[in-house]
Formats: sequence, C-alpha cells, structure tokens
Amino acid sequence: MAFLIQGIGLGLAAAVQPGPLQTFLTTQALTKGWKRAWPAAFAPLVSDGFIISVVLVVLSQIPAWIQRFLYLAGGFSYSISHTAHISRGATSPRHPLLKRWLARKVCSKRH
Repeated sequence: MAFLIQGIGLGLAAAVQPGPLQTFLTTQALTKGWKRAWPAAFAPLVSDGFIISVVLVVLSQIPAWIQRFLYLAGGFSYSISHTAHISRGATSPRHPLLKRWLARKVCSKRH
C-alpha cells in the first residue's frame, strides 16, 4: 500500500509539471474548445500502457543478478548526474527565464 501511495504521489507531481503535452493540450483547448482537446489528453494512457506492460513482462523474466546489476547501474548513473549538478552549483536554476527573473529580483532589491 505504501508503494501505491508513493507511486500516486510521484505520478501526480510529474503530471502537474508543465511540459510540451500540457502546452499542446492547453493551446488546443483554447483555440478549438475542450471537446476537441479531450481525446488528445488520453493519448499517453494508450501509448504508455503498452510500453509499461512490455517492461513489466521483461523485468519479471530476468534473473535476480541482472536485477541487482540494474539497481546498481541506476544508482550509479543517478549519483554521477547528481554530482555533476552539484559541481555546477545546485542552487542555480536550470531554466534561463527563471535565471533572468531571479537576477532581476535580486538586483532590484539592492537599489
């Protein structure tokens, strides 16, 4: 049950982040109406359902030692990317517009 709640929380957090699909759906809803955009909102359920099924079947068939290797490889790649992010300066935002907005806010407070 804890994994289900954790999965729902992570899924909702990922779903509310703006991205290309959300931008497309919002544009379609505003220009053509929500009834025309409604079917496109379910496209990820159709396309991702097959991929998730295949991955679950494949992962249930592999030996335990390969699973352990995948865990280690995933943890290693995460550690490398996190270390690279820290070395760039973890407090700086990645998006250029956010950087400009923060720079304006900081500069305007000094004067």
